[in-house]
Amino acid sequence: MKSVSRNLFSVGDKTKCLMAGAMLAGPMVLGQAKAYAASDQLNFLICVSDDQSMISTGFAGDPAARTPVYDKLAREGVAFTNAHCSASSCAPSRAALLTGRNFYELREGAILFSSFPKEIPTFQKLLWDAGYYTGYTGKAWGPGRFNAKGGTFDPGGVVYNHKKLDAPKFVERNDYVANFKDFLKDKNDGQPFSFFFGCIEPHRPYKPGIGLENGYDLDKIEVPGFLPDTPGVRSDMADYYYEIEWFDAKIGEMIEVLREAGELENTVIIITGDNGMPFAGAKSQCYDVSTREPFVVYYPAKFKGGRVIEDPISLADIAPTILELAEVEQSKEQPMTRQSFANILLSDEEGKVDPTREFVVTGLEKHNKPFPIRSITQGKYHYIRNYAEPGTYRFPVEGGYIWAMKKADSPEQVQDKKADVYGGMMREHPTEKKYVYHAWGPRPAEELYDLEADPWEWNNLADDPEYASIKQELSGKLTGYLVKTNDPRHTGGTIEFASYQRYGRKDFEDVSAENKALSKKWYEEAHALRRKLVAENKARAKK
Repeated sequence: MKSVSRNLFSVGDKTKCLMAGAMLAGPMVLGQAKAYAASDQLNFLICVSDDQSMISTGFAGDPAARTPVYDKLAREGVAFTNAHCSASSCAPSRAALLTGRNFYELREGAILFSSFPKEIPTFQKLLWDAGYYTGYTGKAWGPGRFNAKGGTFDPGGVVYNHKKLDAPKFVERNDYVANFKDFLKDKNDGQPFSFFFGCIEPHRPYKPGIGLENGYDLDKIEVPGFLPDTPGVRSDMADYYYEIEWFDAKIGEMIEVLREAGELENTVIIITGDNGMPFAGAKSQCYDVSTREPFVVYYPAKFKGGRVIEDPISLADIAPTILELAEVEQSKEQPMTRQSFANILLSDEEGKVDPTREFVVTGLEKHNKPFPIRSITQGKYHYIRNYAEPGTYRFPVEGGYIWAMKKADSPEQVQDKKADVYGGMMREHPTEKKYVYHAWGPRPAEELYDLEADPWEWNNLADDPEYASIKQELSGKLTGYLVKTNDPRHTGGTIEFASYQRYGRKDFEDVSAENKALSKKWYEEAHALRRKLVAENKARAKK
């Protein structure tokens, strides 16, 4: 068995990423929407996995990943090898993707289990208002309660989660494909659509050993360098790969549904993930493996395929891109701050295409526990700014699943309690505490990494005099961008992220009757809204 040493910049044999991002110009506001019956109006199928890093696909060179659908569309479509989520946590990442804004612009919408700002429209709502039928299955935005402060339109559109199937233990029972079929049946004849497939996989928990049960060879698994190479970690990764394979297969089935419905040739297919893989040191951090996502756009009728794009893309750029392609206006009152990449899709070029994309910014406020971070990547350098008080431990998210760790106050307590840290890291590798500290321990105020020389970000260069000018440049650009885009941490306003109200589940063990009753109530409200919107859409066809 061997540990992976391949550089994150290497994607198959086709290209080398340069790790850059975008300095945004003003928002692009486009022309009026067409009448929805126009036969040439585009449809959209947006497929988003839950907790998957870019490295975990066959197209990215992972020999263990079984992603034939993604790999085929990546080879034949437009593959982006430098796409990043706005924040490495599901609610803020999805809020940014849906609204075309940086996560820190979205107040409570950027916090797990909180609410969604009703005055900020998502691209699904804007398409709906322009005559599209929009909906989702699985998870669009969340977890949280979108209507807690008066919202009347689910950020993802009309929810389709009612049909279920038998599935392996811990795999979501949502029959994604059957729900997609129902969505297509409910739209009006000739009506364009946008459907958000928010797959729950490969989010934890996993059935231990399900990867081995389904033929994954642990000897072929290349363990990323931020994890210890132990049998437990390899088995845990095999379980992770199994759920990625589940997601990939469902995309393939949805493509067949489109083909049978005669809708495939006029549908733009987008595939990505919401944040990094659910292992300690990835998800809920701001390292490269935390934020860089698989990303493919497939529409051979207009987008020249077989291209690999090295331009950095934020997932928040998806919303303005979809609106531009659909020829639908942004909100004049709440314009998007992110930048469309339709110019890249419509070009014939590959590699680095848009010279205005200079750097990319990511960050996080909290993933259950506060640990505010902002980060900027330009070229091969990655600069991270940590705002937490010195000595603050980070939330030990997703470390296998760290149920036993959440009440510990330090990594030492974890070892004392012999907690299960992804597959028994501390038991199998007791001398390798560095992995736990890298994922959970306190961090300095500044971090700087050379991603070509140090892709797993172990060697902090922030205090090295040789890199002082690089740190100063990146720090200045980060601050300038945050001020320009109204990050409350840099505009002098009140910082409220830690105080936003949470709804429903207060911790991982909240199985109280009260919480179950609340969950049932919100479920019933969501499906009542679904019935209302379906009826409203049918009425639109009669006008």
